[in-house]
Amino acid sequence: MGRVRIGFLALVLAMCGAGLCSGLARAAGLAPFGEDPPSVEGGEWHYLEDEKAVVLLGRATVAKGGMTVEARNMVYFTDTREIYAEGDVVAQEPGGSLFYCDRLYYHMDERRGEADNVRLMGQDVSVRGARPVDVHTQLLGPNAGKETGWESEGAALPYNRMFVNAKKMRALSADHFELFDPFVTTDNSASPVFGVSAQSAHYRRYEKIESWHNVLWVGGVPVFYFPYLIKDLRYDWPWMRASAGHSDDWGTYGLTTWGLDLDPDQDALFRLEKVFVDLDYREERGWATGLDFQYELGHRGGKGNVDTYWLKETEISRSDDLERAEEDTEYGDTYRDDDRWKVEWWHQQPLAGGWDLRFDLNVYSDRDFLFEYFRRQFNEDKEPESFLSLRRLGDAWVFEAVAQPRLNDFMTQEEYLPELRFKLPGYRLGDTPLYLTSETRVGIVNREFDEDANKKTLREEFRVPGDREYGEFFRADYLMRVSAPLPLGEAFTFTPYVGGRATYYEELADDDDGHTRLAGQYGAEITGRFYGLYRGGDLRHIIEPSIGFVANEDPTLSAKKLYHIDEVDLYEELHYFPLHLHTQWQEKRQVTDRDGVTSEQIVDLLDVDLSTRYIPLDGEAREFNSDRNWTPLDLDVVWRPTNRLSLYGNLSWALEDGYVTEGQLGADWRFRDHFRLHAVHRYRRGDTVFDPHLDKSSETTVALRWLASDKYAVEYAMAYEWADSTEAIDSGLSEQRLTLIRNVKVFELRVSWVRDPRDDEQGVYLTLSPVGIPALERASTTGDRLAGQMTGRYHPPMVDDVIEDVPVP
Repeated sequence: MGRVRIGFLALVLAMCGAGLCSGLARAAGLAPFGEDPPSVEGGEWHYLEDEKAVVLLGRATVAKGGMTVEARNMVYFTDTREIYAEGDVVAQEPGGSLFYCDRLYYHMDERRGEADNVRLMGQDVSVRGARPVDVHTQLLGPNAGKETGWESEGAALPYNRMFVNAKKMRALSADHFELFDPFVTTDNSASPVFGVSAQSAHYRRYEKIESWHNVLWVGGVPVFYFPYLIKDLRYDWPWMRASAGHSDDWGTYGLTTWGLDLDPDQDALFRLEKVFVDLDYREERGWATGLDFQYELGHRGGKGNVDTYWLKETEISRSDDLERAEEDTEYGDTYRDDDRWKVEWWHQQPLAGGWDLRFDLNVYSDRDFLFEYFRRQFNEDKEPESFLSLRRLGDAWVFEAVAQPRLNDFMTQEEYLPELRFKLPGYRLGDTPLYLTSETRVGIVNREFDEDANKKTLREEFRVPGDREYGEFFRADYLMRVSAPLPLGEAFTFTPYVGGRATYYEELADDDDGHTRLAGQYGAEITGRFYGLYRGGDLRHIIEPSIGFVANEDPTLSAKKLYHIDEVDLYEELHYFPLHLHTQWQEKRQVTDRDGVTSEQIVDLLDVDLSTRYIPLDGEAREFNSDRNWTPLDLDVVWRPTNRLSLYGNLSWALEDGYVTEGQLGADWRFRDHFRLHAVHRYRRGDTVFDPHLDKSSETTVALRWLASDKYAVEYAMAYEWADSTEAIDSGLSEQRLTLIRNVKVFELRVSWVRDPRDDEQGVYLTLSPVGIPALERASTTGDRLAGQMTGRYHPPMVDDVIEDVPVP
């Protein structure tokens, strides 16, 4: 129909140009445009009564329902509200995208149509997305290891304009567009240096862009072919990422990840949301592949993620294998020609009646796999466990059934096969001031030890009767406490409590018969809260002290007679006074966020936290605190004198010995949006209270980032150890990294040089990551989970992946 009526427009224009317009009636006002007329500016219009159409001659603009069309000649059909335009057409559709074309057909109400020879130009605006070169993002120290640039989530990234040429663009609905033979570039020159062509592409507003049979062109030369590409507009996760480099561990390597958004049917029971495919090559290891996908299940909010990775180490030589076994693996394993893999699967499923189901599955081929290939996950996450949990949340109680078997033989882990748990977090007893807190645990338990653990040590220290396991036995535990919070004036609360614990064991370490263990406990706590206002209410000081007394009475069975599964079995007689002081200065301050919006916010100017315990009985101090009555005094401080400077520190001070056992002091400073400096010094004394065998360490880490321009950034990071060298510590410069970051509009290019003098290793890494598509609407920028899942693969494990959590307002 569009082609027919466009042909009709050409005929009408020819008639008007020849003066054969006797059937045209010039109308007064906008009456000929119908009951709901558009806004019309410029041009000269004529009304074709039989066709219910208005012809506009000369340059004119028609606007209706957020759609604006400007052209030399147009026809507007009053009944159907369709518009046809020819001649230097400029259109602004309701979503804000501006485009030029030769011919246009558009249905103003249904917001569908098509255009020929389209030139689409993105808006020159700042969108929210990942900004790898932003000095406001967290700096990376030499131990960070984030070589992909996704260290920022939700920072502002100003993009330049994006240009799209297409032979035809078709609007299938208000938010769904189809392009034929498109060419995308950020180069506005007549002959673009680079760009991507495709056979066809679909754009779903707020959701995604996907294209088929894509070719990357550089200087008119095709350099890469992508059968399918997708960009999710709801989140800032990349649809493709590539990294290449050379290191002593891996040799020359290339790693790639491809992402797909599958746009599932929301009415389907199982909805596959996103799929990521890894294809990697390491010269010294071989090929590797992985599959990671996110899904939703049911219509109650069920969701999950499956992450797999596999490689067969076929390319390393025997000498390299033995060297790796001596230096990198825990027990000297070589892994020559071995299949190495991981399977990780978590799921959450809300059920009817307040129930929910959760499970986590983590299985690995060997103990060193995460350490060698996913170092960040190995260092930051707790030891992976597998469990199944069915839980019910009541108004004042929680019931949970947990099954937790050990699935990795190289782990030491407690097992629940299964265990039922019932908690009362704080139930008021009628109209009395008394509150009951209790927890009940009943089930089959066990503890299995590392398959390579020394059997003699297990028998002597842990009383393991079998082959690296206790053996399954029944245990039932009940812990309860009744407390009575009593106000003391307006500032203090006095809370005494009394309670006890009863635990039944089917087996003991030295007896196969069942026994019940009983223990009583009592104590009290006084807490207070004071505050004062200064400078007319713009400055507030808060003080929250607390002191208590805890008495765990002697149980009827000593912990030395029990199999130690978890904290239930470690309960022993202990009396102590916990002391805690929290003080805070807060001020009202003008704060500018990353979008440039300034607002008044309450900022924690100074936050100080002090805590320690006093053990009055010398015998208990000797057994539980290395013969010291005072536990170390723990101090945490954060000071934010300005919006661009944060100082923080913490220490542990052995009160009776008079020295600091460990601590750190750090600073984070930003200067005029061009520089950011992060420095931290860590100290650990050798003769600490709890582990006198630790080597003394005094290390300084410094990272400096310079945002040279909107295209380039440079970052340098280093670590220096000041302490004398020992078996575990090397004095001097320990790590260095120099990174050049190039923002190439749609992509980010990073070239990093990393040197580790301790192992005499160094490497050069190149990473190319898409960082967004400009000028296209996004629904939100939350939920960027991919960054945390992917970063560990993109560099060899030459340095520890430790992220410093710098408190910045």
